[in-house]
Amino acid sequence: MKRIALIEDDSDIAFTIRLNLEREGYTVIQFGRGQDGLIAMQRGGFDFVILDLNLPDLDGLTICRELRREPQTQAIPILMLTARGSEHDRITGLELGADDYLTKPFSMRELVARVAAVWRRARVDVAPNAGYEDGDLKIDEKSFRVYRHGKEIKLAKK
Repeated sequence: MKRIALIEDDSDIAFTIRLNLEREGYTVIQFGRGQDGLIAMQRGGFDFVILDLNLPDLDGLTICRELRREPQTQAIPILMLTARGSEHDRITGLELGADDYLTKPFSMRELVARVAAVWRRARVDVAPNAGYEDGDLKIDEKSFRVYRHGKEIKLAKK
C-alpha cells in the first residue's frame, strides 16, 4: 500500500489533497502540526511525505533535516508544498533533501503527477518491513545500508 504522510496545517488544502490522492489509490494521513507529523514519520509506516514549510509549531525545513538525518526515514521521498516560492527557498529545500518542490497556489493535477513522478524515480518498495532488525543491528534493504547502535557501518563495495 502507498502511504503518504501529509504534513499541512491548512485543513481545506489538506482535505482537497487527500481526496485527490486517495482517488489515485494512495492512503493519506494528514497531520496539522509539524511535531505530530515528524513523530509519526519516525515511528514508520509511511512511504512518502508531502511537507508544508510554514507550520505553526515546527518549521518544515527542520522536519526535512531530521528525516534525512535518521536512518529509518532518510530514503523516504519528500515533496515540499509551500507558499515560499523564492529561488532561495526552493534551492534551500532541495539542498536539505526534498525530492521535489511545489509552490502554492498549485494545480491539483500537477501535484498528483509530481507525486507519481517522484514515486517512480525513488522506486519506493511498498512492501512492509523492507529490511531486517535484530537487537541493535539493522539492515536497510531499500538503501543497502547496515546500522549498529543507530550508526551506519561503512561496507566495502565488494
